[in-house]
Amino acid sequence: MFPRKKVAFVTSEADPNLIPDDRMAIAPLEKLGIDVEVLVWDRPGQDLGSYDAFIFRSCWNYHRKHSEFVTWLNGLRSLHIPVFNPVETNIWNLSKKYLLDLESCGIVIPETVFLPGHSFKEDHLEHYLESIPSEKVVIKPAVSLNGEDTYLFERTESTAIKSKCSEINSTRDLLLQQFIPEIQTEGEISLIYFNKQYCHAIRKTAKKGEFRIHEEHGGTRVAYLPDAAELHFANSVVDTITEDLLFCRVDIVKSGSKIYLIELEILDPMLFLGMDPKAPQRFANAIDEVLNSDGLIFM
Repeated sequence: MFPRKKVAFVTSEADPNLIPDDRMAIAPLEKLGIDVEVLVWDRPGQDLGSYDAFIFRSCWNYHRKHSEFVTWLNGLRSLHIPVFNPVETNIWNLSKKYLLDLESCGIVIPETVFLPGHSFKEDHLEHYLESIPSEKVVIKPAVSLNGEDTYLFERTESTAIKSKCSEINSTRDLLLQQFIPEIQTEGEISLIYFNKQYCHAIRKTAKKGEFRIHEEHGGTRVAYLPDAAELHFANSVVDTITEDLLFCRVDIVKSGSKIYLIELEILDPMLFLGMDPKAPQRFANAIDEVLNSDGLIFM
């Protein structure tokens, strides 16, 4: 028997008591000898050295406190306590610029143009849009959550696009992306992995007239069984990450015979534990495995 361990489920002041979905893992973990304590990352004065591991769950205000969050993340390195997922990988995953890195590994993504802060030039708009084949274009901050400050324009709406791009890019990095219309008709599929092994999936659909599939914008979720092509694609995305991952979520959209990666969520994705009766226990088992294994190292 291993001695009882204490882990921090890291959240933020936006969800200081965790979200209900994450709380579903607490009882299975306790049965495995792992006690969970809630740690609010942006609440100062806490003793960070008292844990056996940090497990990121719902730090869903980091897009508004980006520099502070990165500083806090980097501060965990000096504690020499396992971090799930690793700090360096989390920082890489904070900015959706990572999509271009995955594209360079052969992963299909919507055509994407990345513009660092303060680099957008209104008279270069047509040049930016040259590589984007869709009649509509999505613009968003590179660091964003829940569809906040994410917009959809007809590519002919040049005045509106210029205005919104200038507004966002004046303070943040910017993405211009191809719009995949099936996201409005067929929805987005999310495949959840624990220790790089597929666990379960859901389908997220937008409400009528909306293109964002987030619950905050009226989106709905249902359990989903991915087909062989979808599972193969998601597996190939996970395989591009050489580091160990306690958890991740692969968000995809299918357009005809083509599959696009929309997001690879590594930092603190919602895991939709409530959508599969076996998922809470599987998540708890995955945590138990990495806490009591010499083969998986997270820092």
